[in-house]
Amino acid sequence: SIFVFINLSVTILFSYILFPKVNIGPNEQLSVLAFSFAVIIIPLIETLVFQNFLVGYFITKSFSNIILVTLISSLLFSLAHFYSIQYIFKTFFSGFLYCTLFLVASRKVRFPFIPVFIAHATFNFIGFCIDYFAK
Repeated sequence: SIFVFINLSVTILFSYILFPKVNIGPNEQLSVLAFSFAVIIIPLIETLVFQNFLVGYFITKSFSNIILVTLISSLLFSLAHFYSIQYIFKTFFSGFLYCTLFLVASRKVRFPFIPVFIAHATFNFIGFCIDYFAK
């Protein structure tokens, strides 16, 4: 989807253009457990917490300032990724994209959690493959 493409573009910008010599993300060993966490468990938990519960709560309470909700969700998402300052900035954009996708999907599908989880898991899968197989 366009969200995964934009997220990959932001990651390339931060990782290879703006901060090419800085390891700005998690560094785990290659294993089935690391893969399971990076591609399934972590995106599942983060999507539940930062989009489904947080944004979903504000939507059900008829909170009219969607921009503020998106910024709060994005900020909390980014602060949960405190590997480096650069990584916090990068994940703010990712959180913004996932929140936006959740808001758009909430108007079109019954379970907006699913497309956000799939986008997040797909992004992490691509990152996992780049980190561990392209070296």
